[in-house]
Amino acid sequence: MDPLIDPGALPVTTRRNLNVYLASIGVLAAAAIPAALVFLGGDWVNRRSVITAYIGTAATLIALFALLTALDEVLHRRIPWAIRDLPAAYVALVVPWTCLLAGLTAADRLPWQGYAAAAAGIHTMFLLIWIFNRTRTAAAAITTKWNPRVISLLPLFFGGIFWCLFGRYYRLSISARSLAVLAAMCAGIAALFLADGRKEGRPKAKTRWWVYVLVGLLLFGLTYQPEIPFDRHHSNPILAPVHDVMHGGTLFVDTFSQYGVGIVYFLLAAFRILRLPVSFPGLGLLLNALYVLQFGLFFLLLQKATKNLSLSLAGLGAILYFTYLAVAWPTMLAVPAQGPLRYGLAYLLLAVGWLTHFRAWKGWRLLELILLGMAALWSLEAFVVSFFSLNTLHGIADILYSESRKEGWAVFRRRLLMQSGAAVFSASLWWAGSTASTGRMPDPGYFFGIWDHFLSAQRYSNDAGFYSLWTGAFTAVYLGTILAVLFAGRTRPSSLPKETGILLAGLSTAGLLEHLYFFVYGLDFHLALVCTPLLLVIVLWLSVLQRDSFVRFFPPAGRWSIGMAIAVSVWICLIQINPWFFSGVQNTLMHKILRELPAGKSITFRNPYQTPPANETVAAFADLVGKYAAEDRSIALFAHYDDQVEILLLTEKTHLLEITDPIMCSLSPGFSAHILDLARKHAGEPEYLFYDSAEGALLTLQRQAFEILLSGAEYAVVDRRSTIMVYRKA
Repeated sequence: MDPLIDPGALPVTTRRNLNVYLASIGVLAAAAIPAALVFLGGDWVNRRSVITAYIGTAATLIALFALLTALDEVLHRRIPWAIRDLPAAYVALVVPWTCLLAGLTAADRLPWQGYAAAAAGIHTMFLLIWIFNRTRTAAAAITTKWNPRVISLLPLFFGGIFWCLFGRYYRLSISARSLAVLAAMCAGIAALFLADGRKEGRPKAKTRWWVYVLVGLLLFGLTYQPEIPFDRHHSNPILAPVHDVMHGGTLFVDTFSQYGVGIVYFLLAAFRILRLPVSFPGLGLLLNALYVLQFGLFFLLLQKATKNLSLSLAGLGAILYFTYLAVAWPTMLAVPAQGPLRYGLAYLLLAVGWLTHFRAWKGWRLLELILLGMAALWSLEAFVVSFFSLNTLHGIADILYSESRKEGWAVFRRRLLMQSGAAVFSASLWWAGSTASTGRMPDPGYFFGIWDHFLSAQRYSNDAGFYSLWTGAFTAVYLGTILAVLFAGRTRPSSLPKETGILLAGLSTAGLLEHLYFFVYGLDFHLALVCTPLLLVIVLWLSVLQRDSFVRFFPPAGRWSIGMAIAVSVWICLIQINPWFFSGVQNTLMHKILRELPAGKSITFRNPYQTPPANETVAAFADLVGKYAAEDRSIALFAHYDDQVEILLLTEKTHLLEITDPIMCSLSPGFSAHILDLARKHAGEPEYLFYDSAEGALLTLQRQAFEILLSGAEYAVVDRRSTIMVYRKA
C-alpha cells in the first residue's frame, strides 16, 4: 500500500520517523529559500524591518521545531500514547500561520504588538489542544494522511510571502526574455527534483565519456572571456612581484608580495612555459584557464562523491552563478585574488587527500605531500586552509572510521609528521636558496606587517552586527556538519558513507576558515570564496538525503514545490542584480556566440601579446623613459599608484628603490622603511627622475622617497608633458 495515501499502514516508529523527516524538510526549505532572496538581493539587505521579521520568525520556528523533535524523541518512549507525531503536527498547524503573520508584519499590514500577540496565541492554542486532546491530535488526518501534502507546499507558501514583499519594494520589469529564462529554469529544476524517483536497489547509470566532454565545453563557454577584461588596481599586487623576480629580484629580500611566495613562482613559470608576456591580458588569460580547471575539479569531485549527475550539474551551476553574482565589477577576472589563485590549491589538496582513502595508487600520497609543500609557500591563508581542512578529512577517516581507534591515532600521527616535514622542507629549501643567492636572509616581517593594516578599524568600518548574522548562519552549517559527521561515524556509520562523511568534514573546515577571512575583511566581492564551500557541502548533504530510505516516501509534489521555489527565487534575484550578473555573463564566449553571431556581429578576441598603454599618462611615461633612460636597467619612477606597475611592465625596467607597486609596498611598515633606506643610500645618484606632479597621483611613501633622492644633488626639469616632469642631475 502506498504510504503517502495511507500512512496508517506503516508501523508506528516508521510513521513517526517519516513525519519528522518530512517536517524537517519543510521547515528547512521554508527557511532557506526566502533567506536566499534576502541574502542575494543587493540593497534588499538594508530593509531591516523585512529582515528582522523574517530572521526572527525563521530562527524561532527552527529552534522550536528542534526542541519539539528532541522532546518527542525522549518522551515517546515513556508515554507513547500521549505524544506522537508532535513535530509534524506543529509544522502542519502552527508554522504556516506564524510565517503568514511575519509576512504581514514585514509588509506593514500588522503592527509588531499584534504580530507578537497573534503568534503567542497560535502557539498557546496549539499547546492547549495538545494537552487536552493528545490522542486525537496525534491521530488526526492532517498529521498522518495529509501531513506530507501540507509540508510539500510549505516552500512555495513561505517563498510566496517574501516574493510579494519583494514586489512591494521593487518594480520589476518582466520582459519576454525574463519569462523565458524562468520557464527554462523551472523546467530544468523540476526535472531534476522529479527525476529523483529511482527505486531502491536500482543500479546507477555509468557516466559516459561524452558527458565529461560536454561539461568541459560548457565550462569553457561560460568561463572564457575573449576580450580578457582586467582591472589594473587589483592585478598590480599579483604582477608586480612576478615582474621583479623575472628581472632578478628575490622575494622578501629586495621585492615584496602580499600574497606569499608560491603564487609568484607559479605564475612566473606559467608565463615562461606558455611564452606569454607578463601583462594584464596575459594574467587574465591564465585566470581564464584556472577558472575552467577549478570548475572542472568541482564537477569531478561532486560526481565521484555523489555518483549523481543531476546533483553534480546543479551544484556546478550554483557555483557558477555565485561566482558571477558575487563580483563588484563586470567580470570575475577583475579581482585575481578572489579566484583560483587564492584557494584553488586547497581544493586540489582536499580532492587528492580524499582520493588517498579510496584509490589504490600509492602516488596519491606522494602527490599530496608535494602539494602541501607548495601550499606552505603559496600564501599564509592558503596553507592554513589547506593544512587544517586536509587533516580534518584525514583525522576522521583514520580515527573515526577505523576498526581500531588506537591504530587509527597512530596512522594519523604518522601522517601529520610527514606533512609537517614536507612543509618545513619546502620552506627551508626556499629560505636557503634565497639566502645563498643574495647573501641576505628573507625578512618575514615584510609580510606579517600587512596584517596590522588590514585589521585596522579605521580602514574597514562595515556593519559588523549585520555581517555577524551571516557569520552565525554559515558557522552553524559548518559546525553542524562536522558534529553530524562525528555523531554518524561514531554511532551510525552505515547511515553516512565514509567517502561522503570525510569530504563533508574537510569542506566544512575549509568553509569555516575562509568565512573567518571574509568576516575580517567584510568585503562583498569575496562572497564567491565564501559560497563555494557552502554549496559543495549542501550538494553533498542532498546526496546523503537521496540515499536515505525515507526519500522514497517524499511525494513528487514536494520535490516540485522545492524546485519551483528555488527557480522563482533565483529568477527574482537575477532580475534585481541584472546590471551585475548579466554584465559578467555577457563577457563570456557562449553569450557572444548565441547573441552576437546570429546578429551578424563578430567576436573580438584580445591578443595577449599586444599590450597598448591603458591611458595617455602611461603612454607619455613610457615614451619619456625610452627617450632618457633606454640603456638603464633600473629607473627612479614616481607615477600614479595604478600606473606605475604598467609603466615598468611596458618599458621592462625595474625600480631603483624597489617600489614596483606603491600600494602594496605601503602596506608593510617594514618594507616601507626598507624603501626609504634605499632612497637615502641612492640620494642624488640617478641621472634622471620621472615624476607625476598631478594632485593625488602619488602616495606618501612615493613623495617621501622622491624628496630624499632629490635632496642628494641638484636637479633641473629638462622635459615636461602635462603633469609629467623629467628631472636631470645638474
